[in-house]
Amino acid sequence: MPTPVAADTRELGLELGLLALRYFAGTDALHYGLWDEDLPPCLGNIAEAQRRYTEFLLTHIPTEATSVLDVGCGAGVVAQRLVERGHTVTCVSPSAVLAARTRERLGDAVEVHECRFEALETQAQFDVVLFSESFQYIPMDIALPRARALLRPGGKIVICDFFKTEAAGKGPMGGGHRYTRFAPAVRDAGLEAAVGMDITARVAPTMAVYDQLRAELVGPGSAIIGQYARAHYPRISRLAAWFMRRRLERFRRKYLSGERNPQAFSHWKSYRLIVLRARAAASEPVAGRSDTRLSMWWPLAVGLVGLAEV
Repeated sequence: MPTPVAADTRELGLELGLLALRYFAGTDALHYGLWDEDLPPCLGNIAEAQRRYTEFLLTHIPTEATSVLDVGCGAGVVAQRLVERGHTVTCVSPSAVLAARTRERLGDAVEVHECRFEALETQAQFDVVLFSESFQYIPMDIALPRARALLRPGGKIVICDFFKTEAAGKGPMGGGHRYTRFAPAVRDAGLEAAVGMDITARVAPTMAVYDQLRAELVGPGSAIIGQYARAHYPRISRLAAWFMRRRLERFRRKYLSGERNPQAFSHWKSYRLIVLRARAAASEPVAGRSDTRLSMWWPLAVGLVGLAEV
């Protein structure tokens, strides 16, 4: 079976990132790591930090949950741990490349829907709907009601992802919903928070690893390629630089400027673990009081009407 070809630059970036993590760190996980004082942030420790992140995530998924919907399953690393714990797992991925990686990893152990979460067609319901760094890609007014509709009674929605803070200006890192808009969206979807944890300080050191790669590999490698192109293909390189000047400027700012670091991440992003559940329906006593009040006052009303007619 041929390997799927990336459909766009985002898929291409994911594929290249997966290859780099496999080669340099021996991991297929595409999510951030979770860092503690005993684990210095460096490339050699990224696999362990990602493992800790996955295990931390699993502590908030009830062991008695039978079925889990893994939205944006990456290469299937979290899904694999869920299967190992005995959960029945259904995966959703809009990326043909990552869906193929998940199938390679887990075979028939999971069902993989190769589509966007918004387009998922299923009659199944789940004990847990999981968004591990995938919630940021889906509009909240779609993701939350859709996830709630897929829950079995008593089910949970687990979100582990970053949100935008209210810091002024435009930061070097895109992505994420504004956290101030999250609570209203939760209420509008008929949900409430059961757990809410800010783990930004434990996640932000991941950016130190990426900054290390920038300083030691991506930056020097880009400079060498640029020097070679200018020396051997001066006209073509100048022409290409002019046509791609905006893309190159964005690339330099995002990946070569050194602005993507733990301090910047903590300033612009808030990384949260959130567990949601369906909000209980309004209790009946209010309606009961109204009925009681009506039953008390209607005879008097009828009497007053009768007096008015006399």
